Amino acid sequence: MLASWQTFGIVPPGARKTTHRRCKMSHELVLCRMLAVWGLCILVTTRCAMAQEPPRAAAATLIFGGEELAKGTLSSLAVGDDGSIVLRRKNLLRNSSFEWDDYESRGIRDGLAADWGIWGKGYGQYSDKSVPYLPNVATHGSRSQRIELTAEGKETLNLIQAVRGLKGNLPYTFSADAKIDEPQQVETALAMQFWVGEKWHSAQQGEWATPTKFTRLSFTAALPDGANQIRTLVLLRPKVENAKGTLWVDAAQLEPSDKPTPYSAAYEPGPGEFVSPPIDLSKVGDAYKFSWIACQPSSTDIQFQIRTAKTEAELSAAKWTGPTKAEAYATRIEAGENLIGDASVEKVEATRREDSHRDAAKTIGWGENDRKFETVSDTHDGQTALKVEITQYDKGDGRWHVPTDKPVERDTEYAFSVWHKENSSSTPIRLSVTLEDAKGEMLWGKGGGATVEASTTWRQDRLYFRTPKDMDVKRLWVQVSLSGVGWIVSDSYSVRRVVGAEEWAVNPAHRGGRWLQFRAVMKTGDSYYTPKLY
Repeated sequence: MLASWQTFGIVPPGARKTTHRRCKMSHELVLCRMLAVWGLCILVTTRCAMAQEPPRAAAATLIFGGEELAKGTLSSLAVGDDGSIVLRRKNLLRNSSFEWDDYESRGIRDGLAADWGIWGKGYGQYSDKSVPYLPNVATHGSRSQRIELTAEGKETLNLIQAVRGLKGNLPYTFSADAKIDEPQQVETALAMQFWVGEKWHSAQQGEWATPTKFTRLSFTAALPDGANQIRTLVLLRPKVENAKGTLWVDAAQLEPSDKPTPYSAAYEPGPGEFVSPPIDLSKVGDAYKFSWIACQPSSTDIQFQIRTAKTEAELSAAKWTGPTKAEAYATRIEAGENLIGDASVEKVEATRREDSHRDAAKTIGWGENDRKFETVSDTHDGQTALKVEITQYDKGDGRWHVPTDKPVERDTEYAFSVWHKENSSSTPIRLSVTLEDAKGEMLWGKGGGATVEASTTWRQDRLYFRTPKDMDVKRLWVQVSLSGVGWIVSDSYSVRRVVGAEEWAVNPAHRGGRWLQFRAVMKTGDSYYTPKLY
């Protein structure tokens, strides 16, 4: 029986799969839950980011495998060198919008973007004393690369990146947004070098230019036969003796094309789709499972659907559904411990105010309203819930302020969830998060917020948010705000790290089906990230 499982790239219950690909990890978190419903077992696994991408890059893998995978159909996708199916890559450059500075891990000059290098005599003309990343000086993302030619500069500076694994005798186009500040003293151009016969050949380059506003420059050249590498160069050249000048570069792109096309950070825009071949469950056994490895940011949307039928002929007409409902499945899991120690608010005192007990829940609000705060026994969990009531409303709100009491990580996505109910389904309700910095100062509005539907029965809502990457957060304060006449009761507070997707059970529509087919729609909110199918 084990051989038939391996034919499909699927692991039987009790067997241990020992081969997972290419995820070099500094940290690993694995969440698994086996769900057995009418012979279907599903394993959800989350892992960290792929090492070959920039610091926050990620990938998702659905293991199916081998010859059976090859029988599936592809739409707007490509087959990678490792046999995986991926979104078609458009831009071959890494960190092409210069968003990441890898100084700490690479030990090189601060201010130089990750995956890029500076080439010039002793690097003497590259100034790391000036601020390399300036707000609003960018055409994509929030950063551009800045290079400064100092008064001692007598040679051309080169901003370089090498790309390997290319095919010879094909045209490639290198383009980038560039501008300079001293057109009388410096000029810029794009160039490419080719690796042929174990050495770099002399560079071919485009025309010299002196743009004082961001201008799209481009240059096309054919990669010679036998060549498999291109080194892209953005040049900054002095025009006069003791020249001074600064170059800004953004949205660099190297693409296999004979002309420039609109910039993409990495992958072709738009989704790609993979549809598996029909799977005869009678040949697989009485159970199977998919391993879904997900390490994507919150903006990524990786969708997964299945359909089943009693016969193969009926399968093509069967309806695609998500695992639990008639929607596509997007990966997202709340994991780890609850950062709110008193989740069911059992220790809260209704008399606490903003100026007392900084580490405890308290009442807060603004505007000229008649507000009343109390703890009540009408709960979702435990013996106590929090109530705020407004009997006369002008403007503003009233809310309980509930703190976390466990460490909060930088640049991390969290989910704030809470159960609540109101006296009216039309009462304006809002979830929000306030950050407290290391000095104890409250940063209002920095954690994000969302308006949710009111309910006269217990209802759970979530707010997803990400902590800043440039500051330490001492504590999070979560709130459910009431903005109008009425009351709201809240209970069962939770703040957990987000690492993947909500676990799911099997849609009853799939029970009893002998034939199964799945499809994965691979799309991304940020083109640095792509899912993979093996």
